[in-house]
Amino acid sequence: MRQNGVLHTTTTWLCVWCLLLFCVAVDRGRAAELTVESRSSVAAVAPGAPVAIKVLVEIAAPEIPPQVKRQPLAISLVIDHSGSMFSAKKMEYAIQAGKVLVRALEPQDELGLIIYDDKVTTLYPLGKVPDKEKLYKLLDTITPDGSTFLSGGLEAGVGQLKERRFEGVSRVILLSDGLANQGVTGAVPMGQLAAKARKQGVNISTIGLGADYDEDLMQAVAQQGGGQYYYVNDVENLPAVFRQEAHLAAAMFSKDLTVAVIPAVGTKQLKARGYTQEQRDGALYIDMSNLSSGEKRQVLLEMECTPAKGEAQQQLGVLKFNYKTEDGRTKSQETPLTINVLEDAKAIADANAKAAPAIRQVEEEVLLMDASEAHVAAIDKLKSGDAKGAKKILEENQRKLAPVASGNKAIASKMEQLAVDEKQLERAAGNVSMQKEMSKSSKSSAYMSAQGKKEGIMLRKGDSGYRVEALQKALKAKGLYTGPQDGVFTEAVETAVKASQKANGLAEDGVAGPNVLKQLGL
Repeated sequence: MRQNGVLHTTTTWLCVWCLLLFCVAVDRGRAAELTVESRSSVAAVAPGAPVAIKVLVEIAAPEIPPQVKRQPLAISLVIDHSGSMFSAKKMEYAIQAGKVLVRALEPQDELGLIIYDDKVTTLYPLGKVPDKEKLYKLLDTITPDGSTFLSGGLEAGVGQLKERRFEGVSRVILLSDGLANQGVTGAVPMGQLAAKARKQGVNISTIGLGADYDEDLMQAVAQQGGGQYYYVNDVENLPAVFRQEAHLAAAMFSKDLTVAVIPAVGTKQLKARGYTQEQRDGALYIDMSNLSSGEKRQVLLEMECTPAKGEAQQQLGVLKFNYKTEDGRTKSQETPLTINVLEDAKAIADANAKAAPAIRQVEEEVLLMDASEAHVAAIDKLKSGDAKGAKKILEENQRKLAPVASGNKAIASKMEQLAVDEKQLERAAGNVSMQKEMSKSSKSSAYMSAQGKKEGIMLRKGDSGYRVEALQKALKAKGLYTGPQDGVFTEAVETAVKASQKANGLAEDGVAGPNVLKQLGL
């Protein structure tokens, strides 16, 4: 009986354990999808009259559990080695950054190395890297020369990847410091090349180095190519950028992501702020890059509708996501967009009052995006010779942000950023190089803000990436930080930022906003 009892108990626990494993597997299958939440600028409206509505959509990729063997990478590294790369040690740091990328490769990964000036040269055909020293030596042979055949370099990088059927992540990393002056040179046709590559399963990330490249072109290629865009003003940050890019690629959650808004009958004037987009087949298709593990993104939709009488809810449309997960499964998700329709004015007021926190969040994101776009417009005025017009725009937008700045750190930081540039206008009026830097900085900040990323205006606890690594380095140089330069904004970094703020007479909140970053030379 005792033996039977032991056998029975053991069998029972085995059954329980198998059931638990099954439940975990099922739960992981259900959880491994994007989390999507939406908030609108109004919770309830009256029927019969046209109303403008803004919808803030927040998207989050799940955290991928640590795996013994991550998905393989196929990366085509395309490096500009035109004559302009000779200045400011750009080539030296590009080579160093390339070595960082090679060092991060695992046995299952593949790499191709392409360089371009007025011609395109393949230094290393796409393949495994059994001998990393060979790649290091090849990188050391690169020297600056010639003009900038950027489109040729990009097409060669894409060509390496699309010819091979690869189960993991296929990505081009395109580095340039200058204006494309040979082959395809415009932002629109280059964006179209990137969009075509994305449809063929190849994503493209772009890195703009210094003040002389075309930021509109590089942003368009990254956004339509499904990758990341980096503005790197300080060449010393290049290795950290490559580390971040390798990490994001290795931790990719979604592949072949398509995002579409299918408007309901009666919804019109539909657009997504800050994204390249296309009206096609009755839907608005938004160019959104693939998401890595734990990554968050947002999109602000604007539309107009006339709520129908006799309906309790007005259908605005459906937000649809199609993608492949990191384990190869195809996913399709839909999120309906609706608002309540009420006849009674008091009921409408009560519904909107109840939803006040969500409405306020949407309104403040709209304010932030408006200010970011105005910032870009102000610097465009400066570049055209109208410093007074630039000053007026910057001052107006600081006034608009002021009423809510005390309760929203991102808006307070944007105010600081506008004020910093306003103070520089007189000095920048006769300095073309300074104007270029201000233009790229404002556009990069606006690009990031549209996606819900605040790192373009401030850094705070919980942030990570190459900007945080640069902050850690600057704090360490001041003797304020002794921790690792790992790109993670920890409590120790926050304490160091507070020490910097105290030393410079700034409010000690531990957030590295524009004034803190300026004091640290960032």
